[in-house]
Amino acid sequence: KQQEICIISIVFVDSLDFLWKICYTKEDQSKDSEEKYPMLRVLLVEDEQKDLQLLKKLIPWDELGLVFSGAAENGRLALDMDEQIHPDIVITDIVLPHQDGVTLAQQIRKRRRDVHILLVSGHQDFQYARSAITAEVDAYILKPIREEELRQVLEKVTAQCIADKRSFYEKNLFQQQLRQQM
Repeated sequence: KQQEICIISIVFVDSLDFLWKICYTKEDQSKDSEEKYPMLRVLLVEDEQKDLQLLKKLIPWDELGLVFSGAAENGRLALDMDEQIHPDIVITDIVLPHQDGVTLAQQIRKRRRDVHILLVSGHQDFQYARSAITAEVDAYILKPIREEELRQVLEKVTAQCIADKRSFYEKNLFQQQLRQQM
């Protein structure tokens, strides 16, 4: 299990200074590189071990600045893990023991609006897709998972996560500056 090191940095974007919490793995920290990137945490929820291993293999972790933060084999465990690790992205199967992926997505969404949720399903039934829309998931990916489709979805979601974080920190910095001026 990789240990994360979190660093608070000041990042300059469009001539605005704002704080950015950047998490690196221990391996990344030891590299002598100027280019560090925010590591977005990913929680995988899959009860089939072979599908979990496939997901881990297909995700271009380093290229997209993603870090594997854990895996859960059912919805209840995933909910507990979400509370503990606060992932930026949750990729969940739709059919799970104890609690399905749609219910999991709805419960996570009630607690945290900032998380991005991807549902993976072997079912092409429109009812599942409708449930995913109701649960406000970011994407619905059909099995068998195609590597290129997964990459495209993750690129889009990763960009949105970074934009969301940037917006959050810019807003907080602006509010802080306003308070200081008063």
